[in-house]
Amino acid sequence: MNYEARFWNQSHRWSYKFEIQSNYQITGKPEIKNLKISLVNQSPIAQLPILCDSADKFWAKEIQLEGLLPLETISLYLYDKQETISSQCQADSLGFLCINLASFYNLLSPSSNWYALDFQRLGEEPQRLIKTEISPLVISCTWANQSVHLSGLLSGEVYSLSCWNLLLPEKKPVEIKISPVSLNEDKITVLLALPPGIYHIQLIGSRKLRHNLGWWCRSNQNDLPDETLENEDLADYCYTILDNESVNDFIKSANKYDYDPYLLQTAIDSLKSLPFYLPEWLQINSLREKLQALVENLKIELKSQASTQEVTISKLANTGNVAATQENWLLIRLRNPKKRNFVYKQVEIMMTKNHQLKANLIIYIPQLFIFSDILLLEYKNIKDIKIYLPQEYIKEMEYVTYNDAQKILKN
Repeated sequence: MNYEARFWNQSHRWSYKFEIQSNYQITGKPEIKNLKISLVNQSPIAQLPILCDSADKFWAKEIQLEGLLPLETISLYLYDKQETISSQCQADSLGFLCINLASFYNLLSPSSNWYALDFQRLGEEPQRLIKTEISPLVISCTWANQSVHLSGLLSGEVYSLSCWNLLLPEKKPVEIKISPVSLNEDKITVLLALPPGIYHIQLIGSRKLRHNLGWWCRSNQNDLPDETLENEDLADYCYTILDNESVNDFIKSANKYDYDPYLLQTAIDSLKSLPFYLPEWLQINSLREKLQALVENLKIELKSQASTQEVTISKLANTGNVAATQENWLLIRLRNPKKRNFVYKQVEIMMTKNHQLKANLIIYIPQLFIFSDILLLEYKNIKDIKIYLPQEYIKEMEYVTYNDAQKILKN
């Protein structure tokens, strides 16, 4: 790239021309080859994108690109219906690149029924390489006082209902198993024998694909879950919903509990667009405002923690003669144990984007319950490990010895 700098005053003018080059220059115009794309050990693909009729087949594919420039860097974009993961990969010295979809499996939610992968060469537009082509189920539901009527289910498929109770936000959703649908059944009825609560209900298929059905409640306004009998804070939280109290009162009570922002947003969308069975005493607009405010509050809280908090790494007081192993192991203690799998996934995404990091870092999840808020990192040749970690979720970090790490992992 050529540049020219010009300087002048009332009596003099001066200019300087210079050129900026990368460390590696290609002499002459490279020969542009036709890009050949094929599945491993198969003939070239005639038309893109490659179509898969199931998520399992999508993740099992290995795709080979032939005809790239030697050591050319390609950008990849992996999608589901909610997230986009970007990464880069490099062709070999002969211009070959093999993409193994299975290596990206843990980066997106396994419950999605649609995935796609785009690739992009420098200076070109992204191109869709492969995607799932699943015919969406046309499922309809009709709510009743004690049941839900479902139609559009596939015969022989195993389904269940996942029922999340808003009044018990941290409790695992209640699962109701559904008997397999026979060929001659157009509609089935599922009894909803659920404890008091306000439920967001999803249909789950055998491939763990989720279909939102909507909201359901048949409780009276004063019905409380049994868990509130010995938990005054939980009872107060429930009353902010049942008594249609203000959004501010609800947020004050709700901040004591842990929520999944994605589940909350899904629940809000269901309340806007899907049929529901909710009692007249429950104000729908008020409920929607409470949930939306809670989602926004969670986003602000995470951003605030990320921008104002610096997590330092504590060193052991007894350093002794352990320098060779101590700096290679880092113990991470999280603020919330329920976020451990999420943090683990974030570090894995960072490793996928950075090949050098992937070669020098291993992350472990201890299995013993008393270590449920802990992750262990084994690393080498990394000057500042903190920049690769989501600090907003971390309470503290400290170096540990190899022996201490092994004790934690073996228990």
